Amino acid sequence: MLDGEALWWPLLLSTLAGLSTTIGAVLAITCTPDESLLAFLLGTAIGVMATVSSAELWWHKAVQRQDWLGITLAVAAGAAVFALLDPLLPKPPEPLDEADKQVMGGGGGTELRAHHSGLMRLGLLMAVTMSLHNLPEGCAVAFSAFTDFGATMALAIAVHNIPEGLIIAVPVYAATNNKAKAVALAAASGLSEPIGALFALFVLRPFVVSLERLDYVLAAVGGVMLGVCGLELWPEARRCRQDVRMAQGMLLGTLAMGWTLLVGV
Repeated sequence: MLDGEALWWPLLLSTLAGLSTTIGAVLAITCTPDESLLAFLLGTAIGVMATVSSAELWWHKAVQRQDWLGITLAVAAGAAVFALLDPLLPKPPEPLDEADKQVMGGGGGTELRAHHSGLMRLGLLMAVTMSLHNLPEGCAVAFSAFTDFGATMALAIAVHNIPEGLIIAVPVYAATNNKAKAVALAAASGLSEPIGALFALFVLRPFVVSLERLDYVLAAVGGVMLGVCGLELWPEARRCRQDVRMAQGMLLGTLAMGWTLLVGV
């Protein structure tokens, strides 16, 4: 049984890292997303998730483990599972005409009405996906808390959790116009990180499970994230009919997350 002194530090690190999703959510609700902004933010999400998945959870893990076949199979398995489950999920309705979009008072922009059901579904899907992503990250933070680089790893994970909160909150806020709901869903997703830490502390650590297996779990989650990018985020961003803004977001997300991984992970 772990004593209180051994327990509080990994739980604190994982909770702070997880709750950084609320920073992204607050950024998302400071303005009303129109189609141009939504396309940009969804493009940013594609860049962030694809970069994390391919560079960190695939390439880096394969190099680290010297097991290209095993890591690649784990990524492919994650993507295949999502591809098989995706058709079973309810699909969003066709977007409405421009005449069906409500113009906000005072000329302050256009409230997105075209595909609210699809956006809400996307937000929930992103929350579930990010929760799955954060669970093994919580395990990683918990194990690293007993080393000298625990705080550094928690900080690095916190930084890339910020855009995760944003990509959860944006579609939820666009669909519901409810700031509290958008922030709460992003925060709930982040709280899966201390849950993962608890699992590591009470289930995995007593059996002295190495971090090697965690790398394969993270690789599979990376495959799920790539599936979400290709089958969910990309089509939803294209529905906004703002391809240039989407491409700008993808470039920003790729460069920002690439820099974060380069200097912090």
